[in-house]
Amino acid sequence: MMKILIVATALLTTTTVAAHAQASAQPSNWFSLYGLMYTGTSNLRDPDTNSDWRFDDNAFGLGASLHRQVARSLMIGVDASFARPEYERVDLGTGMLAARGTATIATAMANGRYGYAGGGDIGFYLTGGLGTVAYRLEDLDSWNADFALHAGTGLEYRFGGNKAVALEWGRTWGYHEEEGVGDGRQTHSALKLIGRIGF
Repeated sequence: MMKILIVATALLTTTTVAAHAQASAQPSNWFSLYGLMYTGTSNLRDPDTNSDWRFDDNAFGLGASLHRQVARSLMIGVDASFARPEYERVDLGTGMLAARGTATIATAMANGRYGYAGGGDIGFYLTGGLGTVAYRLEDLDSWNADFALHAGTGLEYRFGGNKAVALEWGRTWGYHEEEGVGDGRQTHSALKLIGRIGF
């Protein structure tokens, strides 16, 4: 009987240590690549060119991010993205079309993620960040960068210990030309399909 108890205790201890080691072996850093689709992009009124910039809502792009897990449910890191929507630029004085072409919208953010920490295969999370959103119009041939905020939510599935896929929806608010929050704000909504690897 004593031998059975000793063997059972040893097995239980071994299982507990193995489970703890597996939990401790969760990656601390995560690198992500994603495809994005803008599902809504507001017009941008630019006082320097006295024109209204009108972007195509359905634009595709790419992005990447790097995060470090600093607590069980919290990650912080950086994120950058790039998209090429079609646009029209309308003169505010005449209401006539001034130009059309392909624009570039780029973002660079310091951001964080709160929620899912890898305790199961699937979970939800919240994300938010601040940084810049920059525009380049083909006919103007110059960049215009504005302060930006971002918020979103996602659903992530982890597998293989250090791999994950996620679907994320988010919205970015840009504040253009320091005209004030009310007058100079634009919004961009986007869906992201993300692949992640931990290390």
